Amino acid sequence: MAQPVVTAPAGELPRVDFAQLEPVEDEAAVIAVTMQKGGVGKTETTKGLGDKLSRRVKPNGKKVRVLYVDFDPNGTLSDGVGVSEDLAATGLASVLLEKDGAAPVTELVYAVTEDLHILPARLDLFKLKSELVGMRGRERRLWLALQPLLHYYDAILIDCEPDLGSGTDNAIYAAAKRKRGGVLVVVMLDGPSMRCFETLLDQIESLEMTLDVRVPLMGWFANQATDTKVAKKYRAEFEAMPLPKLGEMPVRSKIKEAWDADMLLTDYASPVYDANYVYDELAKKVWEMIA
Repeated sequence: MAQPVVTAPAGELPRVDFAQLEPVEDEAAVIAVTMQKGGVGKTETTKGLGDKLSRRVKPNGKKVRVLYVDFDPNGTLSDGVGVSEDLAATGLASVLLEKDGAAPVTELVYAVTEDLHILPARLDLFKLKSELVGMRGRERRLWLALQPLLHYYDAILIDCEPDLGSGTDNAIYAAAKRKRGGVLVVVMLDGPSMRCFETLLDQIESLEMTLDVRVPLMGWFANQATDTKVAKKYRAEFEAMPLPKLGEMPVRSKIKEAWDADMLLTDYASPVYDANYVYDELAKKVWEMIA
């Protein structure tokens, strides 16, 4: 089979050619990685999880194929994997809003590696929230837009914006519509994260009632974890919740270094680097839930 990518200029990610891409055995699990509090490392976790999931091998001998969906208007995940900034490019928001002349969603996906792809954020995402106001079925727009992609990936990871607006509602609804997947919450071991976590749970409960869906909560993952008195207090409170703990990542400089180099941590740091191990374990737990 031909390479499933369209040739790109040097230094730019190639676009995926879905005509050459073999479908997977089952439709993708959809995972919304979320936390409305900024600065908790949500996007770093999304990047690390996708990196490690795409290295796993399925029973049929093929690697797990993963799609990042950068649904944060700031485009931090896109920047972190080397997507070139294109101020004129339209993206996923135009598909959601069914704009005249919008490119099909299959023409908006780029290859980070052979088995790890990204649907990047573009500037049109900044207008999405205001344009969705008053639109019928606005919480279902992302789910509908992802339909052409579901047969090509084992897992779709949606990096949500740090907000409890319509974008996050769309991501949570998309995760709820699949039998496999759900919501993965990224926190820090502190009071603000705990309060935001409780607010997020209220929001999810409201969505379940309003949209008549069940939202699976996959668990929580802590970033910048320490053993301070405050961290120990909130670690105990999070662990007392009836949700799986998926891991803790201490402060590690090479995660930022890999980000600055537009590289995946697996390719940047030694396999025995402890942050690689933490992300490996996170991917293992998530894969056991969705396989």
